[in-house]
Amino acid sequence: MINTVKHSKTIFRQVLIFSLLISLVPIILVSIILFRNLESTAEKELTASYKQIGLQYINNIKDRLNRLETGVLVVSKNTTIQEQLLNPLDSPYIKGELISEEIFKSLLLEGRNEINNCMVYTKLQGREIFGRSASTWEVARKESWYNYYNGREGKWFTYPYASGKNTKTSIASLVYNIYILDTGSLAQKDIGAVKLDVNLNRMFSSVSGEGEDGSFDIILSDKEGKVLFAETAMGEEARKEILEYAASNDEEGIKTHGYVVYRFNFDNLGLQADLAFDNKELVSKRNNIINLFFPVLFALIGVIALAAGLFAKRFSKRVNLLVDKFKTAETGDLSVKEPITGGDEITSLDEHFSQMLIKLDRLIRTNYVQELDRKKLELKNLQLQINPHFLYNTLETISSIAAVNKVFIIGDIAGKLGEIFRYSLGKNYGDFVSLKDELTHIENYIFIQKMRYGDKLEVFYDVENDTKSCLVPRFILQPIIENSILHGIAPRTNGGIIEIRTEICEGNLVIRIEDDGVGMDAEKVDYINHVINSKRTESDENSGVGVKNVNQRIKFVYGDEYGVRLSSSPNQGSSCIITIPAKNPEWD
Repeated sequence: MINTVKHSKTIFRQVLIFSLLISLVPIILVSIILFRNLESTAEKELTASYKQIGLQYINNIKDRLNRLETGVLVVSKNTTIQEQLLNPLDSPYIKGELISEEIFKSLLLEGRNEINNCMVYTKLQGREIFGRSASTWEVARKESWYNYYNGREGKWFTYPYASGKNTKTSIASLVYNIYILDTGSLAQKDIGAVKLDVNLNRMFSSVSGEGEDGSFDIILSDKEGKVLFAETAMGEEARKEILEYAASNDEEGIKTHGYVVYRFNFDNLGLQADLAFDNKELVSKRNNIINLFFPVLFALIGVIALAAGLFAKRFSKRVNLLVDKFKTAETGDLSVKEPITGGDEITSLDEHFSQMLIKLDRLIRTNYVQELDRKKLELKNLQLQINPHFLYNTLETISSIAAVNKVFIIGDIAGKLGEIFRYSLGKNYGDFVSLKDELTHIENYIFIQKMRYGDKLEVFYDVENDTKSCLVPRFILQPIIENSILHGIAPRTNGGIIEIRTEICEGNLVIRIEDDGVGMDAEKVDYINHVINSKRTESDENSGVGVKNVNQRIKFVYGDEYGVRLSSSPNQGSSCIITIPAKNPEWD
C-alpha cells in the first residue's frame, strides 16, 4: 500500500504562480491598452454600413424569388397552356413548342440567367407533350429532382445538380399543379404541373457586392450547415469555422477571422446566407496600435523566454527520468528502477507507476499459466472429436460392398448420400457455389427422396444455360424443396410434380420452385411470409424455419431488397421465388 503524501510545492502551484507573474500580468496590461485604443475607432459605424449593404443584397434576392414565385403561379393558370394540355389532336411536339413559347413569354426568360429551366408536365394519359420546356409526368418521376419534391406543391426545395464534367451546383425548384374546373362535378381536376429551376450559384453571384467598401464574401448553406454555394476567397477551414461560429452566436455583426459576418435566413428556401465583410479598415487600425507596442512585447517575450528556459531546465530533468521509466517498461522490462526523489506529484506518479509494474508483472505471469491450461484443454477436445471424413469413407465402403454383392440400389443410395455428405462438408466448395453445383446437390437429394416416395414424386427442370454459372449461396434450394415435398406433395394420395425454373430478369437471378400440392390459404401464406421476414429468432417447425434461414442468409449477403417470396392457393399448389443478384464469374 502506497501512503499518500500531501506535497507542499505542487506542480500546479508552481505553474500557476509562474504564469501569473511572468505571463498574465504583462498580457493583461497590453490588452487593456489595445482595447482602449480600439474603442476609439469607428467600429460601430463601419459595422452598421456593412449591415445596410447586406440588407440591400438580401432584399434584392428575396424580391427576385417572390417575382419568380408569382411568375410560376401565372404559368400554372395560363389558359393557353391548359388548352394545349387538353388538346387531343395536335402533335405532341407542336403542343410542346407552343407551351415552351408561352413559358418564355410569361417568365420573360431572356436575360434571366438565374433561371436554370422551367418545365410543364402533363398528367393526362394519351395527351403526351414533348418539347424544350414540356414533357410527361412519367418522365418527371424518373428525373433526379423528383426524389426531393415529396409532393410539396408551392414550396421551394433544393437539390444538387451536375452542371459540367467536374462542376456541381445547387438548384432550388418550385412546383405548382395545373388545375382546370370540371364542369360536371364542379371540382378541380389536376391535369399537369409546372416546375421552375433556379440556379442558386447564379442567383447569389449575380448580385454580389462590388467595390472596395462594399465587397463581401457569400456563403450559402442549409440548416445542417452544408455549404451549397460559396463566392469567397477564404480557405475551406476558415469558411467552416465561420459557419460554426455564426450558428452558435445570435448577436448581429459577428467578428471572426478578420471578417464581420451577418447571417440572413431564407425560410421559404430552408437556407441561410452568411455575408462576410473583410474588415480591412479595422485590421489596419489594430495593426497601427500593435506596431506601437512591438518593442514592449519583444522585451516581455525575452523575459518570459529566459525565465521559462531556467524553469524548464530544472523541471524537465525529473520529468525525463519518469519518461525513461515508461520507455523501459514498453520494451517489456517490468523491473522497478531507482525512485525519483522530490516532494511533488512527479514523485507520487513514480511511486504509483512502480507499484503498477509489480502488479502488472504478477498478472502477466498468472495469465500465461491460464492460457497454457486453456490450450491444453482445447487440444484434448480436438482429440475427442470424430473426424467427419470417417463417415464419408464409411459410405464409400458401403457402396463398394453393395456393388460386390450386386445390391446396386443400396450402392446408388450410398453413393448419392456420400456426394450429399461431401457437399455438406464443403470439400472443394465454399460459401458460394455455381447454380449448376447446387442443382446437382438437389438431384442427389431428390434421388434419395424418390426411393421413399416412388412414382408419387416427379421433378422437372427448366434451367436457362446462362444461369448455370451464376454464383449462389450454398444450401439455399434444399430447405425449399424439402418443404414442397413434405407439406405439398406428401399429403396427396396420388403424389405430385415439382418444377424448378431459373432465368435472369433485369440483372437478377430468379429461381422459381413450384409444386401442384395441397397448397395453403391466403392467411397461412401471409403468416409464413411474415415469419420468414421477421428478425425474431425463435423456431417454429410449422412456420418455415428452413425457408426463414435461407431468406435471412440472402438478405444478410445481398441486402433487404432480395430474398424469398412465397405464394399459394388451396388445392392449387405453392410457388416459392428466390431473387438474388446475377453474378457470373464468366462475365468478368
